Amino acid sequence: MSYSYDGSGNLLSSYVNGKQIGSAKYDLLGRVVEATDGLGNTTLMKWNAFDEVAEVLTPGDTTIPSNNTIFQYNESGNLAYSKNILGKINEYTYDFINRQTSNITRNDTSSERIETICNYDVNGNKVNETDGNGKTTSYTYNELNQILTSTISVDGKNKTTTYTYDENGNKISETDYLNNTTQYIYDGINRLVETIDASGNVIGQVEYNDANAQTKLYDALHNVTEYGYDKNLRQIYTIDGEGDITSQSYDMRGNIATKKDGRNNITTYRYDTENRLQNVINSLGETTSYTYDNNGNMITQTDGNGNVTMFSYNAMNKLIRKIDPNGLNAEGRTESYTYTADGLVGRKTDRNGNTTNYLYDVFGRLICEDAAGEQKQYTYDNNGNLLTMTDSTGTTTRVYDEQDRVILKTVPIIGQTTYNYDIPNNPSGYTSERTTDPKGNISEKTYDKVGRLYSVLNDGKKILYTYYANGNRESIIYPEGTKEEYTYFKDNKVKTLKNLKANGAVLQSYTYTYDGAGNQTSKTTISNSTSDGTTLYEYDSLNRLECITEPNGKITNYSFDKAGNRKTEVITVGESSLGTIYTYNEQNRLLSTETKLSDTKSEKTTYVYDNNGNLKTRTKCTMIIDAPSDDQNLPSFGLEVVRSTDQGSGSQDLTIYSYDNFNRLVSLKEGSITSTFKYNAQDYRVEKAVGDNRTLYLYEADKVILETDSTGTQKALNIYGENLLYRSVTGVDISTQEKYYYMYNAHGDVTALISPNGEVKGTYDYDAFGNIISQTGDVNNNITYAGYQYDEETDIYYLNARYYDSKIASFITEDTYTGNPSGPLSLNLYTYCHNEPIMYWDPFEISIVFKYCFITIHMLIYLSK
Repeated sequence: MSYSYDGSGNLLSSYVNGKQIGSAKYDLLGRVVEATDGLGNTTLMKWNAFDEVAEVLTPGDTTIPSNNTIFQYNESGNLAYSKNILGKINEYTYDFINRQTSNITRNDTSSERIETICNYDVNGNKVNETDGNGKTTSYTYNELNQILTSTISVDGKNKTTTYTYDENGNKISETDYLNNTTQYIYDGINRLVETIDASGNVIGQVEYNDANAQTKLYDALHNVTEYGYDKNLRQIYTIDGEGDITSQSYDMRGNIATKKDGRNNITTYRYDTENRLQNVINSLGETTSYTYDNNGNMITQTDGNGNVTMFSYNAMNKLIRKIDPNGLNAEGRTESYTYTADGLVGRKTDRNGNTTNYLYDVFGRLICEDAAGEQKQYTYDNNGNLLTMTDSTGTTTRVYDEQDRVILKTVPIIGQTTYNYDIPNNPSGYTSERTTDPKGNISEKTYDKVGRLYSVLNDGKKILYTYYANGNRESIIYPEGTKEEYTYFKDNKVKTLKNLKANGAVLQSYTYTYDGAGNQTSKTTISNSTSDGTTLYEYDSLNRLECITEPNGKITNYSFDKAGNRKTEVITVGESSLGTIYTYNEQNRLLSTETKLSDTKSEKTTYVYDNNGNLKTRTKCTMIIDAPSDDQNLPSFGLEVVRSTDQGSGSQDLTIYSYDNFNRLVSLKEGSITSTFKYNAQDYRVEKAVGDNRTLYLYEADKVILETDSTGTQKALNIYGENLLYRSVTGVDISTQEKYYYMYNAHGDVTALISPNGEVKGTYDYDAFGNIISQTGDVNNNITYAGYQYDEETDIYYLNARYYDSKIASFITEDTYTGNPSGPLSLNLYTYCHNEPIMYWDPFEISIVFKYCFITIHMLIYLSK
């Protein structure tokens, strides 16, 4: 990088490889009046007589207006007032030593305003702060100005957290309002060496090297993780409790150059002269590449198959166009955006040509989304809590307490849910929350001193959780005596899981092994005290599931293309093999699968999408062999691969999918059966109708806790802990209730349903991608693989944001999360869990989560209720 200056020493221009990436102009007093970026976009500044910025004009274009903001100051030079072109005003006040005491945000044309207030003591410590809803938190300090207490009043009762310190000023304890104390211990040079939780467990012991870098971390069971560093104190390796090593190296500029996993698979990273990620080369030698404009915005993304996605930006470096591969001059390949003056998305035009408009309040909060007449509307309180949410199903309202926790939620048709917190009569240091749903069902969750779920109470029956000292789940104990028991390896991966009957007999038992990269390599299963054998798993160098060997000798092999799509599946039993070939377009959309069923018959399924990538039709065709094709280019796996000469496609072979303007699946027609769906403004499915059977869903956070019919009459009750624990559902005879407790394997798949008297009512077994391969019992249950909702009518899973088809290991729509450039597998918007479904799951449908580690870190989620 090089620079040029004027005669006064002011920076005029910056260059990289001869390209100008920035320039500035100054007034006679040496103040910047123009700043121009690498693409020629200029910001203008004006100054007042006191050398304070008085006005800033940001650049604009056809996609974003210029934003003119004016500033005013008090006599001490503190910013007192600002106003932008949209009429948003911020006003600030200060005390006599220039500490900000209030901040008011308001609109110049309405009464909307939010005020926050702070007060200080003579030493400058904040003694209280009042939020936008008028709730005050107070603080006290010691003579060294260290915080001693923090207090908030809830329902007229003070909740105080206290802190103590040693003579060196190190915090040695923190005690919450329930008198739960966390302790901290330091060595002679004031380094934290030990943390003791409120239960008295030493949850973290730390060792350091001479440079004060952490070298070892011990958990409460004395499992150790080790860390190594280079001479610049950059971390270069980690050794977990089982001795598996991951490492990384750096280039001369300090960028990560390589990463090596526990199986010695190496990923290489290369950067341009401005240290921007340019290439990611995986352990197979496949390259994903990126280029950038002069402002550092990514303008191209090239996947391993050479398909290029392009991006362009406006004068404020906001994305205005995303162009799919081969879409530069093609219809239906471009997504575009415009923005408000303060940089919020104002309009989005998708690849189907549908336009969504976004409206915000003066505080920048989204208040309306309008997608061609389909609307979502929102209102908020002064702390940003969502008060109302209006959509096609009606209006949902929420009421909050002084800690911003939901205490009342009312949804259309189903009714009002009440939440109570700080329930009395708990064990010392424990806390509980109680939920009363619209039908009067009451459940109560109790948390222990360190915030872990301790018990779930419903209908007078309690389900208990126990934990090892390091926080790993030890057991779940059900009221009738059945039990789940867990053991772990030293790196916290599940070693064994036993589902035990009330008499202690083994209902189901799972034993797992793993490789150095954390992939599960085997699963040994016991059912009813009888061994079902061991399933073996193998992985490619990108840690994708490549081969499964089952106890009965069945072997399944997968291969993948350079963009992470499944290319082939070959199933071998003895001397017979069955191969399926998958084909895709450049947008990673599955176009077809083709499987030879016999010497005279093959089956081909074709898929058609709309421009937004939503699956529109799926057609299954039976292909009668006439003669082999001479131009067949597809691999045969030892089979004769043929072209279709006769397609026997009837109404039963065609599935039709329809979507609303928010790209949500609203109907699915397969043969004579049509399923329809409705969603709330949070995009959760709140209604499903199959023929005349209509079901409404009530959520707590992202879990369905109540199902009703169209009139709001209860059909099913779900009680959740960390997974679904209990379900009560209306039986075939509507006067009866079927009740089940749920048991799982370590992946979180439902494996058994137990009646309140301990009788096994149903069991499930799945393949690696979630297809149900065996099932016993006749039960009304829709929570199965990975705890997802299974729609039996359509044979797909609903994962809250998208639908997953386990038969093809793919979602039927694109992910809204567009991936992480440093992890190219995440750039494929359709694949399920990066084709590694054994160790991962997708709880939010936008990211994958490591599944086989049960360390519990509990957080109460109030705003999402």
